[in-house]
Amino acid sequence: MTTAPELKARILGKAEEDGEFRARLIADPKAAISSEIGAALPDGFDVAVHEDSATTAHPGVAALAEAQRGRIGTDQWRSNGVDHN
Repeated sequence: MTTAPELKARILGKAEEDGEFRARLIADPKAAISSEIGAALPDGFDVAVHEDSATTAHPGVAALAEAQRGRIGTDQWRSNGVDHN
C-alpha cells in the first residue's frame, strides 16, 4: 500500500518532470491526482495546490492532524490505496 508521503512525492515528482501534468495539477488538483492514481478521490475531500515562488512559500500541514481531530477520516485515503502512516 502506498503511504500519503509516498503519493505526495510521486505527484510532486511528476509535476516537476511533466509540464502538462503540472498545469493540470495547479488548475484542477483533484482531477489530476485522481487520474494519476486511477481512482476518484471521495466527495467532500478537497485538494489545494499552491505554486511557490522566489518570494512566497506555501508550507503544508499534514492531514493526519486533521484526522486525529475527526475532520478527515484516514479511511478516505486508504480507500484509494493510500495509507497515512
